[in-house]
Amino acid sequence: MKQAFVGLSIGILLALGGYFGYQYLYPSQPVEQIEKYHVHADFAVYLDGKKYNFAQEKYMVSIDVCELENQTKRTHLHDMNDNVAHVHAPDQTWGIFFSNIGFTLTYDLKKDYPVLETDEGKVYENGRMFVSGKEIPKQTSFNGYEIKDLDQVAFFFGNTNEQIIGDGLAQVTKQSCIYSGKCPIPEGVKLPEEHCGSEE
Repeated sequence: MKQAFVGLSIGILLALGGYFGYQYLYPSQPVEQIEKYHVHADFAVYLDGKKYNFAQEKYMVSIDVCELENQTKRTHLHDMNDNVAHVHAPDQTWGIFFSNIGFTLTYDLKKDYPVLETDEGKVYENGRMFVSGKEIPKQTSFNGYEIKDLDQVAFFFGNTNEQIIGDGLAQVTKQSCIYSGKCPIPEGVKLPEEHCGSEE
């Protein structure tokens, strides 16, 4: 009887730990706050000097996927545009974004640098991150870096050099302002209707 009680107590503690851990990683936001939140950031990821192609169906989500209760998917790509990350809830980070598309962004404490693992299991080390042209110190948590409206973000992993970085930074687009309604829509471009958020 005593063993059964101890086992039940441990089970309850583990369940509570899992629940509160999830709430810590993905805190709930008021519905009204979520509905009004909609920001965008330009980004690019370079692996061994080559820009990774996210313009693939497996990385895209349908616009109607972002139900209010599904906060873990409220940072994503769609419309086959792999230049812009869409964010429909506050406190969304690049770690959450990469996780949503099947990638894993971590930090190797022994080697002292960020690491990116793709959805196919390929690992790229020695990460560097630039936001609007400014390098973020590698000791800063790339994983926990919040995605902000109109940011231009570039990630470099694996073999790289200053020439690759310079060229890569120059190729990061400035399309986020179009989606955020903060610059004119180019002639002939029709933006899709988005049902899971509105402009901030």
